[in-house]
Amino acid sequence: MTFLATVQPNPAEVSNDHFEAIMVFLGIVVTAVVGLAGIVIPLLLSAKRDAREARVQVKNNHGTNLREEADDRHNENARKLDWLIASVTYLLERSNAHGDSIAELEDTLTHRPQPKDT
Repeated sequence: MTFLATVQPNPAEVSNDHFEAIMVFLGIVVTAVVGLAGIVIPLLLSAKRDAREARVQVKNNHGTNLREEADDRHNENARKLDWLIASVTYLLERSNAHGDSIAELEDTLTHRPQPKDT
């Protein structure tokens, strides 16, 4: 027997070695997948629960459209503001008219003929 003959593996042993290596590798892969599933699945369930809670909080559960409701409020406030501006303008005009009337009265008082001394 030569040295090379003693170093070369038996073909039957090679297939057993490969089979064992493949089985060890598959065991590692399965263990890793199960371990990751143990981490990922609770995270997914937590995210699902959080999404459900958020949906409950933001769900539109009233009969009106918020945009239409806001537009109606805006229009109502605009009408009230227009009325207020018109009222202040009217009062300012009346105040100016009174001021003019008072000024005219003062002018007539200062131009009144003075009584003569007898």
